[in-house]
Amino acid sequence: MMDVFRFLAVPSGAMPAWWEELFDDRYLRFYDGLLPLREATADAAFVDRALALRPRSRILDLGCGFGRHAVPLARRGHRVTGVELSERMLEHARSLATSAKVEVDWQRRDMRDLDGLGPFDACICLYTVLGYFDDDEHARIVRAVHERLVPRGRFLLDLTNPLALLPRWPSTTRREIPAGVAVERSVYDPLTARLTTSRAIQGPDGRGEELPVTVVRLYAPHETKRLLEAAGFEVEQLYGGLRDKPFRWNRSVQQVWVAGRLEEGVGGRGGKDQQIPGTGHSPGVGASSSASASASGPTAQIPGPIMSSSASASAPTGQTPPT
Repeated sequence: MMDVFRFLAVPSGAMPAWWEELFDDRYLRFYDGLLPLREATADAAFVDRALALRPRSRILDLGCGFGRHAVPLARRGHRVTGVELSERMLEHARSLATSAKVEVDWQRRDMRDLDGLGPFDACICLYTVLGYFDDDEHARIVRAVHERLVPRGRFLLDLTNPLALLPRWPSTTRREIPAGVAVERSVYDPLTARLTTSRAIQGPDGRGEELPVTVVRLYAPHETKRLLEAAGFEVEQLYGGLRDKPFRWNRSVQQVWVAGRLEEGVGGRGGKDQQIPGTGHSPGVGASSSASASASGPTAQIPGPIMSSSASASAPTGQTPPT
């Protein structure tokens, strides 16, 4: 059988813009069955609850893909703007919105360009979309999100937690899909904190169809916290997935952060480390589990404590797929 993976390293020279080429029909074939809309509907319910969204909140879905979260959020009555670079993904998104009989403001643009958008009551960025570029660009993206939120607006950021997956890399997975066999190989570089992944579809006739090699920056939880705070956010909650899962640093494959933009003129933590509600941990984040948002703000009270060093949490066998 032909080896459909000829390399796992990035070719010499500038890093290719793989994100401009990956999200097409090959991507949808590769992840067929892994992106069920019922899961996305449950994700949207969690987002609504975790952000304590008020009716008809204005939401920015950053890197919305084919709209699998934007559409369920719109069905819940929110006003959603979906930002996506891939025209093919947006074609699917428009069709999905039409079928669901909802309106979404689809914006074909690079997530690094948010000029003219907003203001928003909340922003979501799901399934490790933040990680495609370099650290400076990621920092600019998070700052841009902060600038486009109303005071007390909230940002829900979902990233892969590399600490939970380190023992599993390098890894190779194979699974049957309607188009044949999907093969995925991943190698993590601890010196750059980047995961290089090759994907291919092995057809029934033995022919291989390769997808672009992806190179994604994976942030450890302490780096994510620093990234959010540097942009002016105050971390309020940390979950271990897009459900009400407690976060466990060595078990939770996902790190899902809820961070709020402070009121204008309100200071941050003043350099004093505080505890995530109900955890006994002092990672330098502050929010009382009994504190509620301003009555005039876009959101209501945030749910209670969600991080535990003793709670059990099961983890899937591989990296969560990109949106």
